[in-house]
Amino acid sequence: MKKNLLLLAVATILSYVVLEIAWRASLDRVPLTLHKELGRLQWLAQPSKKGIVPKDYVLMIGDSYVEGLGDWLMRVVSDGNPKFNAAHILHDRTGRDVLSFGFRGGSPSWTFVFQATVAFRHMNLYAGIDVAPPADVLAFFYEGNDVNDEISRLRFVMPPDFDRDRAADEVYVREYFRALGAAAAATAATTGRWHPLRNAHLFDTATKLIKLAGKNLGKKTSTLAATDPSFRGGGDYRENWGRYEGSRVFATTRDGPKPYPSPTVEPFAFDSDSDIKIAAVWFQESLRHLKELFPASRVIAVYIPTPSGVYDLADGIVLMDRVRDGISDKEGPKTYFSAAALDQAHARTCNAIAAATAKAGAAGFIDTRPHLRRRAFEWGYLHGPNDIGHF
Repeated sequence: MKKNLLLLAVATILSYVVLEIAWRASLDRVPLTLHKELGRLQWLAQPSKKGIVPKDYVLMIGDSYVEGLGDWLMRVVSDGNPKFNAAHILHDRTGRDVLSFGFRGGSPSWTFVFQATVAFRHMNLYAGIDVAPPADVLAFFYEGNDVNDEISRLRFVMPPDFDRDRAADEVYVREYFRALGAAAAATAATTGRWHPLRNAHLFDTATKLIKLAGKNLGKKTSTLAATDPSFRGGGDYRENWGRYEGSRVFATTRDGPKPYPSPTVEPFAFDSDSDIKIAAVWFQESLRHLKELFPASRVIAVYIPTPSGVYDLADGIVLMDRVRDGISDKEGPKTYFSAAALDQAHARTCNAIAAATAKAGAAGFIDTRPHLRRRAFEWGYLHGPNDIGHF
């Protein structure tokens, strides 16, 4: 009897090991809408690589622009594990493996220092998975709200022991971010769904899927679709140009003027010089953290313009500030801007981030504005129609 039980136990374990290996080799076949249920290994399910574990790869880090939100995602989200963002284009164009750490609503100081550190170390917790540091790191800065996000963190999120009067002090911020990075490394090693079968990723994912199915039982739409508009079903996608109709602001294109949604929430134009100075210092020290986290990697900053920075717009555009109270986002008052005023706002933010990138000793700074502006003139809309905030 004991021998039979032992044989059964050994056979069960060996069978599971085979299934676990096969499961990990098939991560890139998991539907996009279920990637979050993969936990620590969700990043390896991205189809922008030749294999499951990337080799000699490019790591993109940033907010929803790196995640890939926008109408392209809305159209294809239900099509299995589709291509829908910059990582897929970069992989197709260059043949290189690309991994994306895109954290929706993130800001550089939190995304680069804490979230990216945890995500990278989490992937390497599993036996048999060895994700080497990237060859290149593309660190995105989104002009539209990254300054606003950093100032919101300063006002509402930073702990009481952070000296807000020294928020623009490079040395003070550097030491704080080093401590935050160390805390991220410790968090990656000790938190999460730990159990004796921590390396049993298939078992872990199966339990999450069962819980998700239980939540969705009897509902007409999945929990994911109900709470995340970017994950609406592909069959439900409808182009909605309603925000463009009736606008008195037009973008100049090769094919003539095209209406631009107005008003629109773009808080960058409301950022003060002191706000930009603080955000630039935080970006600088966040890049420095990435250089320390990946000492052999080339770290390159990528500057992404806000929508109104992509188009050649006539005077009179209406922007609304985004007011954050630490709990929710609100729309501030409507304000009219001239094209010249917007150009000045774009330039001061870009110049500050470029200078911060150089001071951090990064390998390069890519200003995407000139290229995108040319494409917008040649092609017309690069955003929307439903999501004017993302390409």
